[in-house]
Amino acid sequence: MPFENGLAYQNKVMKFFKPFFIFSSLLILIVSCGKDEDQEAPDPFTFSETQLLQMHNGDQKVWHITEFYEDYEEGIKSDLEACLLDETYTFLSTEREVLVEHGQTSCYWTDPEVQFGGAVYTYYPESGDLFLDFSIAEGKGTSTSATLWILRLIELTPNRMVFANGVPENRQRAVVFEVN
Repeated sequence: MPFENGLAYQNKVMKFFKPFFIFSSLLILIVSCGKDEDQEAPDPFTFSETQLLQMHNGDQKVWHITEFYEDYEEGIKSDLEACLLDETYTFLSTEREVLVEHGQTSCYWTDPEVQFGGAVYTYYPESGDLFLDFSIAEGKGTSTSATLWILRLIELTPNRMVFANGVPENRQRAVVFEVN
């Protein structure tokens, strides 16, 4: 007989908790099937091929570096900025190439024998990302100094482009091009 009393007690407990379990299950189902508020917003640093026309006007477009940052977020300029301000960068549409006309100001030596370096950009249409492989180099005698950066396009208007590395919360190296 104690077993029968145990079953009766168990039935009473189940009848009491059954609505609670059904309500909890429905609540979990509704919450988990609701709109996901935590979805990431679209990346604001991606660009369509149509937007990229601003970079080269469908043919070519001349730009000048106006700012070069060591730390873009903190506004700390690079020591190399002064040597880049007199250079001309022509972005071409066909080869994804950038022609560089070097200025008179050198980056590494006061009297280099040769200045070289340049830029090439790569566009990934499936993601909308554009990266600039950007280099500065000089030679003197048997010595060469060169620096290469790969920077992502983060801003593009008809008169201004900004390429930077790092994530939005921590942008470091950045180069700003403007049309004169």
